[in-house]
Parts: sequence; C-alpha cells; structure tokens
Amino acid sequence: MPFMQKFKVIIPGVVFGATFIGNAATKVPSQKEWVSAKSSVTVADGLQLRYVEMGSASGKPILLIHGYTDNSRNWSLLAPFLAEHRVIAVDLRGHGNSDAPGSITKSTF
Repeated sequence: MPFMQKFKVIIPGVVFGATFIGNAATKVPSQKEWVSAKSSVTVADGLQLRYVEMGSASGKPILLIHGYTDNSRNWSLLAPFLAEHRVIAVDLRGHGNSDAPGSITKSTF
C-alpha cells in the first residue's frame, strides 16, 4: 500500500511522565508469550504500568495505545508489520496487567 509507506505516526515513548527504557531489540511475542513479555514502569502517581517493548532498538519509536476496554495484546497482530521501529504497546491504568487507581474520579479517569 503506497499510502501506508508514506504515512507514519511517531510518538515519543513517554506516558504520564514515565520514560520507557529497555532493550527494544526483541522479537514480537506470540499470543501465548504476550503476558510473560511484559515489563513495567512506575509512573508519577506511583502506579505500575505494564508494557511490551519489541522491534528494532535503533528504530523510530511508536507508542501503541489500546482502546477503552482493551489492553496491549490488541496490537499483537499489527506489531510484526512495525518491526523496523521501536514499538511499545502499553496497558493503560486499570487495563491488562497495569495497576488501577484506588478511586476513580473524573480527574483520574
């Protein structure tokens, strides 16, 4: 697809004040390997976010953020097509294996 080759959305690997640091030179995990491939980072409010980092360590970073009721595994079938990038698929707070805040208000949602 010519359009897809020309259009890339690049987002720095920073979420809620957390910087993702790790060895991005990894293969894309299979569906069965996805949960065990997760790493974690502590964000500014003390919660732990889980994420899967894969692809080329020297590639441009792409941060994949799932939809409202999903988790990082949502991206497992797309990730192999992004292997030349440093890909970070995150479980947002309260989703997947990430911590959930104690109480939910409009400001913490």
